[in-house]
Amino acid sequence: MRRDAVAPAKARSANAIGSRGATVENDTTEQIKQELHRTIDRMRHDLDRVEILTAALSVFARPIPEYEPTFLHIRHATRGVHKLGTSD
Repeated sequence: MRRDAVAPAKARSANAIGSRGATVENDTTEQIKQELHRTIDRMRHDLDRVEILTAALSVFARPIPEYEPTFLHIRHATRGVHKLGTSD
């Protein structure tokens, strides 16, 4: 077997292992990036919920303002009171 024929085969296999290692490293990096994006999105969602709940809590913490209902849409009785059974 020739020596020069063996050397390129070893170099090819080393390059293949190196490229596989780089691919695995890139895949791992992409997985980490995706996980970070998901985590940041979850944090934003949680912060939105906290903001909404804080606003609701601040509204409910205030006392209820005085409320005087005015029934303007109901007609007032204008007729006088009459006793039943009397003949006038």
